[in-house]
Amino acid sequence: LSPHHQQGLAAQPVGPGYNTSNVWDLRPVWIFQPGQVLQGMHPTPLVVDGVMYVAPNPSTVAGWAHGRSWITPGLLLARGNFAQDVLFPDINFIPYDRYPRSGLIRRVSEKISQGLDISTATIPDGAGAMAMSNVMADRDEDFNTRYGSYKGWQLAIQKVKPIPRQTAPLDLRAMVLAEGFETTAQVTDYFLGRFLRVPVDAGHRLKLIAFLDRELGTSRIAEAESYLEEPLRMLVHLIMSAPEYQLG
Repeated sequence: LSPHHQQGLAAQPVGPGYNTSNVWDLRPVWIFQPGQVLQGMHPTPLVVDGVMYVAPNPSTVAGWAHGRSWITPGLLLARGNFAQDVLFPDINFIPYDRYPRSGLIRRVSEKISQGLDISTATIPDGAGAMAMSNVMADRDEDFNTRYGSYKGWQLAIQKVKPIPRQTAPLDLRAMVLAEGFETTAQVTDYFLGRFLRVPVDAGHRLKLIAFLDRELGTSRIAEAESYLEEPLRMLVHLIMSAPEYQLG
């Protein structure tokens, strides 16, 4: 436990039955390294329902869940971003297996397409006047790694079949109209019941209803029937980003 959080070594908690005469008999029976070795753990661990929660350094929330899954802030953000990607897909997205993320490969490709020779095309950007030793090393090398990366990607694009991708076939507007809902409150309750296992508090529910009212410009579904889809997707994204959904 952290002596700093416990106001110094004198306040460090020790189990009952131990004193200055027998404290040397204590032996470690279980160790959990939180975060980086040189930084360690700052606050005292908290145990709730058999799960230990600690705040390591760098700061995150880690749980020792005895085999059960546990969630970090980074995972919460990733899950929220996944929901956004499903509801609002980027139609201009180029998959990473079809377009190299490395700027080096793209620059080599552009230079070769401009007619530059391989040696010139593979000189690193910003190299300027290279040291003679580096120039000689590039000249004498048996394998040009930058050109090899470019050719590897070129061959991969030619040989590897692309992964079929399509957006999720969602039609929230059709779902709402099929149910015959008349108000935004009914729509909000429908999606809350559909996506959550536990109810949200009354205040959160009212905020969601007010959000949908504001996006539609009305609380009557019939008046906004022609432009329902995007506001409904925004509403569902808020619901799927809520703790009740992420932890449900």
